[in-house]
Amino acid sequence: MLLSRSANQQMKDATDGKDATADLQARVEKMVHRAFWDEALEALDSPDASVQIDRLHRLHLDLHEAIKPLLPSGHRALLALSAPFPPSMSPLHSAMDLLRDVLSALKERCAPVRDEELDRIQAQLDGVSAYHATDTQQHTLAAQTDIDALKATIAVSEHMKSDLNQTVLGIMSEEQIRAIVTEQARIRERELILSTMSKETVKEAWESWMGDALLTSHAADLPTWVTRLLDAIGANVPISANITKYLLSPSSGLDSESVSQSPPSPPNNLPPPFFFCAPALFHLQNHLQALVIVASLRSLVRVPQPSATASDFTHRLWTLLQAEIEPNHSDASAGDTKIINLADEVLRARKQAGDPAQDSEEHVRAAVERTLRAEDPVFVLLHKRVVEWLARALCAPPPRPPVAPETMRTGKRSFEGGQSVAHEVTASSGLPPPPKGFEDAVIAAGLLDAVRMLQTQCVQWVRSVWGDVVDA
Repeated sequence: MLLSRSANQQMKDATDGKDATADLQARVEKMVHRAFWDEALEALDSPDASVQIDRLHRLHLDLHEAIKPLLPSGHRALLALSAPFPPSMSPLHSAMDLLRDVLSALKERCAPVRDEELDRIQAQLDGVSAYHATDTQQHTLAAQTDIDALKATIAVSEHMKSDLNQTVLGIMSEEQIRAIVTEQARIRERELILSTMSKETVKEAWESWMGDALLTSHAADLPTWVTRLLDAIGANVPISANITKYLLSPSSGLDSESVSQSPPSPPNNLPPPFFFCAPALFHLQNHLQALVIVASLRSLVRVPQPSATASDFTHRLWTLLQAEIEPNHSDASAGDTKIINLADEVLRARKQAGDPAQDSEEHVRAAVERTLRAEDPVFVLLHKRVVEWLARALCAPPPRPPVAPETMRTGKRSFEGGQSVAHEVTASSGLPPPPKGFEDAVIAAGLLDAVRMLQTQCVQWVRSVWGDVVDA
């Protein structure tokens, strides 16, 4: 019935694949970390002091990066960690002395809850006594203690940075926090994409997608890429953002045979800048189709507009369809059930309205099923209207600030007002009037949600993250 019916299994498989990938990534990271520290321990356990010094210097640089946000620039501990390791007859003991200085500096700035952790590391270091250079057992113990203390100090520094962030966030306003989180999300999203492919690949993918634009133009005032996006949203094929083909592009460094054998991209595939907002766009597709379905089914019922019966009918239809298009909805058999329920609602509304037509129940149910098909002429017409209206809405100027009425009236706004309320819903937001067939207030509110969804979750977001690509 909806796009979700054809894509439910695809979404489920994608989710399972992501879970498996995340689990594999976690295991690989754990193995890499273990190998890193095992190699470091082997170097510190070497009888050659030069090998120990070289590895200790690199470990101290890692520790320097970990604690740098916690100490003022130029602090003696930071300077000591970044400086070349001094010559020493006992590098491990020299490293322990430096760690004690670091722990002392951190303790001056940590929250009281971290004192116990720092004291525990200090006790580990104090438990290693001086030993003769030929005592391999004590040397191995000292190397292990150095490694354990370094790991623990880095872990405590991460906890301290978290404490610091919580303290800073606690004194910030909600608007400031939202701005910081949003900016970090933008940076992180761009970094994740560019960590898997080059910027040139992103640009090539974007230009290729733009080259597939239809000849029709939804609105002359819209950027070309937004018009192209509306074409994708208006298609009867689920939107996807499979970036596999771009990971296997010739510029990725793989051989041509691997590239040629890569699986084809799904139809209506979006380029990498839409990767993270593709689920929202898929939901928007279903949202718009649900609005079209409601408008189509209203044409099967002759109910005076506006009226309480018409409003109730529209509201009941919209409630059924909203449950169907919820992102977490996964009932594969729900499609046929929904068709039956929608037909029941049409029959109920026709009966309440006293429809003079004497169509049989079988005829009405067949009409409902026919109306829900994407190739049905009524469906096609209404779908075209709603996409064109969406384009006009994106071109609309921002609404003027609301003016308080001279007289306050409780309950003034209601969905029972029919078309007049529908126009009020869109006009108050600075949007054009609803298109023909979508005048009901419930549908108008759904149109308003669609515009907000597209503007905030996609158009504005993609421009803010990938402005150098989309507006180039």
